[in-house]
Amino acid sequence: MSLFNDDPMQPDSVMALEDLLDSSSGFGDHADDLLLDIDSDLPHFDENLFDVHDNPEVRENLLQSDEVGINGIDLAQGSHRRRAFQPHSPRPPLSPSSSLLTKELVKQRIDGIMASLNHQIQCGKPQLNFSLRPLSHSESEDSSIEGPGYRIFSFPGSTPEESWRFSVTLKILDLVREALRTAAAVSKRDVFYHDPALFATQATIDRHVDMIASAFGVTRADLNVTAAAKGLIAGALTLHHQNGALTEITSEAELMLSPEELFAVSLETAEFILVVEKEATFRSILSSNTWQHVRKGAIVMTAKGYPDLVSRQLLHAIATPTPFNQFHDPAVYLLTDFDPDGVAIANTYKYGSAKLAHEGASSQTAKAHRIGLTRHHITDDGASKVEHALLSLTGRDRRKAKVMLRHMLDSDKDGVEDDIADLHAMLMLNVKAELQLLDERPDGLERFLSSIVSMHDGSTALHGGRNDG
Repeated sequence: MSLFNDDPMQPDSVMALEDLLDSSSGFGDHADDLLLDIDSDLPHFDENLFDVHDNPEVRENLLQSDEVGINGIDLAQGSHRRRAFQPHSPRPPLSPSSSLLTKELVKQRIDGIMASLNHQIQCGKPQLNFSLRPLSHSESEDSSIEGPGYRIFSFPGSTPEESWRFSVTLKILDLVREALRTAAAVSKRDVFYHDPALFATQATIDRHVDMIASAFGVTRADLNVTAAAKGLIAGALTLHHQNGALTEITSEAELMLSPEELFAVSLETAEFILVVEKEATFRSILSSNTWQHVRKGAIVMTAKGYPDLVSRQLLHAIATPTPFNQFHDPAVYLLTDFDPDGVAIANTYKYGSAKLAHEGASSQTAKAHRIGLTRHHITDDGASKVEHALLSLTGRDRRKAKVMLRHMLDSDKDGVEDDIADLHAMLMLNVKAELQLLDERPDGLERFLSSIVSMHDGSTALHGGRNDG
């Protein structure tokens, strides 16, 4: 029996939902009692971003524009609601004790949703409703009532897609609650394989987990849901795992780990961290002669394009002076393509993404400095030798650059002047360049690395083993 038709709820549909609710919650006839036990006087968290969008171009450009989502597609619009993209200030990072409290509050909120649905079934309601709302808002009110930041889900919905969203969100909530109950983290990949026929793609899990966290005003970690890392890292870094194991990262690339999996990191000799946009450039750096000389005093990493949350969190953790990194304060440099996406990727590392604004400062490294590619790399002497490496901007590139400029002109963030100048140069010259431009110049990549090293002339780790002869 499919739960996704538009007809009035059939008896076997009711039974299917009853089976899910009773088997997962164990509430049964005690649903009413549980509803009375849910604490409505919860701590206040700042409002957060509640809407994300499904349009691929909009999704990757959310960082630059709070307007682009206005006509976007709501990822989990519930039964019928669409809202404009409304970013809010992220809440501050939680301490370990407050994080445990938040997880308990999330579990209570999901318990309340399940109890409410069970109650609706027992009362024979023709349509089931539940809402996602910030933890600071009471769950005791009618689940069909809309409020600021609320997201309503209904079954049957007015379309098959709305019924599917109801089922997907309810299933993920059930798995999140089980992860919180057992205090065992579950990966987004594991969530997908609980019901691949329902979820269809991994992207469904990615979007809905982030939507749930955002709607509750918590981080993904507060849901006990983790993401498999895609990024790579190498250099002067030792990882101290929670289980006591040590991983010394040297010249070989290692998959990035979430800071939650680590007890601490050691980077006693690391003077700087170089973050590169592309894996190909990352690999070229590791195979370069210059890297062999400087690897004891440097760290290089890549998220292979737009950075995922794990990559951004790890960069923040190893670059920010705290007990976690033994109060080291390495410089952070960003190396991306000379195009609007490259500038956007750099700013995602620095300031996070609007879609995941609820993750707060733990995914931001504002001190990072974009050192390339810039307008100077295509206009300096010798540029004529690499004209064939330059590309023309596409229509999408030009639109993206203009949207970014509109928002940057009102910004007082560090480095915005260089970003504006580079975007203006792209538009005026109608060109962009990929990182492969460095390979087109004689010793281009080697010289680029050497220019970074020259900014740290006092470092023994960077210069002690060099053979300049």
